[in-house]
Amino acid sequence: KEWPARREDMGKSFADREEYIQRLRELINRPMLIEMTDGRVIQGLFHCIDHLHNIILSNAEERMMESSNQDETELLWMGLVIVPKEAIRRIRVRNEDYL
Repeated sequence: KEWPARREDMGKSFADREEYIQRLRELINRPMLIEMTDGRVIQGLFHCIDHLHNIILSNAEERMMESSNQDETELLWMGLVIVPKEAIRRIRVRNEDYL
């Protein structure tokens, strides 16, 4: 089953709560890249979501583009981070895109 197109519909398109929880469990410890609405990009391992549907990543790093050379990126270690659901533009998990 595919993930919903809008993040507001997360949890609503699954037949039941157990199916939704199972899909989330499948993501645990998988590499995830989150593009944020302010242009930042954070990558890390999916740890969980909280009761407000914010995403928690472990071993997270912010990918920062070098201003002098757009082809080079610098990684800033962040550790454990909470990404607010309102700040999420796009989520990528191993070549799969979820909006």
